[in-house]
Amino acid sequence: MSSIAFSSLEDLSAALAERSLSSEEITRACLERIARLDPKAGAFVDVYQDAAIAQARAADLERASGLCRSSLHGVPVAVKDLCELEGQVTTGGSAAWRARRSGSTAAVIRRLREAGMVVLGKTHTVEFAFGGWGTNEHMGTPRNPWGWNGPHRVPGGSSSGSGVAVAAGLAPVAIGTDTGGSVRIPSAMNGITGLKTTFGRVSLDGVIPLSRTLDSVGPMARSARDAAMVYALIRQDAPVPQERGLGISARPVHALRIACMAPAQYPWPVDAATARAVEGAAEVFRSLGAQVETVELPVDFGALAAHLGTIISAEAYREHGEYIGDPLLPFSEQARRRVLGGQGVTAAQYLLALEARCRTIQSFRASLDGFDLLLTPTVPFGAPPADAVDEDTTPMSVFTRPVNYLGGCAISLPCGFDADGMPLGVQLIAAPWQEDLLLAAGESFQAVTDWHRRVPPGLD
Repeated sequence: MSSIAFSSLEDLSAALAERSLSSEEITRACLERIARLDPKAGAFVDVYQDAAIAQARAADLERASGLCRSSLHGVPVAVKDLCELEGQVTTGGSAAWRARRSGSTAAVIRRLREAGMVVLGKTHTVEFAFGGWGTNEHMGTPRNPWGWNGPHRVPGGSSSGSGVAVAAGLAPVAIGTDTGGSVRIPSAMNGITGLKTTFGRVSLDGVIPLSRTLDSVGPMARSARDAAMVYALIRQDAPVPQERGLGISARPVHALRIACMAPAQYPWPVDAATARAVEGAAEVFRSLGAQVETVELPVDFGALAAHLGTIISAEAYREHGEYIGDPLLPFSEQARRRVLGGQGVTAAQYLLALEARCRTIQSFRASLDGFDLLLTPTVPFGAPPADAVDEDTTPMSVFTRPVNYLGGCAISLPCGFDADGMPLGVQLIAAPWQEDLLLAAGESFQAVTDWHRRVPPGLD
């Protein structure tokens, strides 16, 4: 059972093709593990047991008849509870929406289903995806599986349940969303790989919005190879021609030129373990033949994170302001405060923020012309105990938010552990539409490291 739980998508795909495993066997293994472990892990809002088994049986019949929809036909997947699924409850992480049933299905789920993947259920999210720690006052905070036998540690957010589901072996892959780091933060904190796609690369149709300017959808998986397999199913063609600059082409890793953010420019202090892990990742890329150079960036990541906050606040208020202030509805005070913060953003401030963003994007890309990737930490430190978190004073998204602001794409890769044994992540950033470059670089990194193969103690 545990061998199935932590198998790669490539291995599961091969087993299905060779008929050494059936989709029903894989799906039942996931469902059994969810039933046994999720009462403590808290990754899932809802599990579609009967529907998942029926889908798995259908996949087996189709494969037996010679119809193979994709390499992942019959492989299970978990989906963040921000994605609509017709006939099912979609809460968006809010207890006020516990009875809210979807009238349609999100495009990303339609693509997964068309490829024959089996939807296991919906995973927890921070309320309206507005938070980086993964906490949820009313719906519950998933438990980081790397702290399984100790204090309840935060999972990172907002795609908290998706990160925990993959790390704990409850699902081989999951879908998350990312407005300021919501795929990458929980990926780093749970020791998995997460791809933040370019805005528009994966359809947002049917995904409850937080910021229509910055939202994105991406896979959360055990490895870059696994992420690439799912990304290939859900991606759309780029709506504009590929841009030159940071990330010109998907060249082999030995031909890459990687800029490494100077530690003096870090927008928040990182702990010693994170600093060592990032330098270690840089050394791995050097050993693979890449040219890695420490650079002084022309922008302040801390300031960019704040500027992005103006855009998110204004757009989140546009989406949820009509009901978030109702004291009779069970919204958390944190969600209310974050959303209502956009009420004070004037039209002029919002438009100026968008204009400033365009100028910053141009200067940033020009300054890194000739580099393929930018290397930074994903988060400043490993996951702390939930009761030690102060969400108002310690930001988790200072390294991730700027990527959304700058319009790029990024991947978080496991790269080590802190003194408490909690996972750490390194972030590779590329220009828009360069996901293939990120995934190829990630695969090369993981071909010579084993951080992504580690599993939480006691759960293997």
